[in-house]
Amino acid sequence: MSDIEKYGDIKPREAGYCWKELLKRAIPGMVTELVLQVKPMPAKNTGTIIFRRYNRINPALTPLAEGVTPSGEKPTYTDVVIQLQQFGDLIFYTDVIEDLHPDNVVQEYGNILSEQMAETKELLNIASISAGTTVYYANGSARSAVNTFTTVGQLKKIVRYLRIQKAKPITMVLKSTPNFASQPIQSSFVAYCSTDCVADLEALPGFKTVEQYGNPDQRLSDYEVGAVANIRFIATSLFYAWADAGGAAGSMITTSGTSADVYPILILGQDAACTVPLRGATSGYPIVTSTKPDKSDPLGQRGSVGWKIWHGGGILYDPYLARLEVACTLNPTI
Repeated sequence: MSDIEKYGDIKPREAGYCWKELLKRAIPGMVTELVLQVKPMPAKNTGTIIFRRYNRINPALTPLAEGVTPSGEKPTYTDVVIQLQQFGDLIFYTDVIEDLHPDNVVQEYGNILSEQMAETKELLNIASISAGTTVYYANGSARSAVNTFTTVGQLKKIVRYLRIQKAKPITMVLKSTPNFASQPIQSSFVAYCSTDCVADLEALPGFKTVEQYGNPDQRLSDYEVGAVANIRFIATSLFYAWADAGGAAGSMITTSGTSADVYPILILGQDAACTVPLRGATSGYPIVTSTKPDKSDPLGQRGSVGWKIWHGGGILYDPYLARLEVACTLNPTI
């Protein structure tokens, strides 16, 4: 594929600049990539990408014998093969809009497409990390019974489970920039949840808001809301509830007015899941076609602005991830 076919009517250098600008607008609103294991989309490669997890080796509890070299260990690893898929969309515009509209429509369309691109990638990541098999329920033993929020005790129980599984707390996250720069954070597990959960989180005993951290540089993201039980919570409106999936709604949020909506809270340790990140030059590219005459459009009346990205992701090690299902209070009190 030639450059003109790949990027439309813009040159590779212009496409690189456009892609950087798209990422600048898209990435600050993304949260899932912060703590996932990431591997850049390889250029000129097959349709799969391999994430590798090195397995633990047993402790060496046998004393060394004088002058005798131990037999040694042979490290083992588990390869997780992720199938790559391509996603994209575009906006059409006409020469009339281009000629008469007071705004720079190509730039404005690029702005809203960057937001669409970010939301697409976020929802794909959320879907993949929501598929874990370790599930806790705020009350009862099934989703159909859930009609309360969680407790600090239950959160501590989940942290205890993750530690038993030897899941490591997260100490390093990606920055919200188009490149792969990272930043250290205080050791903790990280949870993703819906913004509907925030009021109930803030009501938990001992919950500390980000304003109470004392060090603003320790904030994971603008979407972090606080911490409790050695878990830091990031809230996004892209986490949707299972409508009417719980028990009797009572005072909880409900779609139909009868059964409670059930929300997932995903609690992760280090290297629990992976993704091909929306960062770097190989993660995708913009496509811009101008309103110029050709065989399919003899009068040059139509143009378009679009994007394409590659995505792949999944769970690397299921025991390092827990899904907690809760209901949220409809009318929170102070």
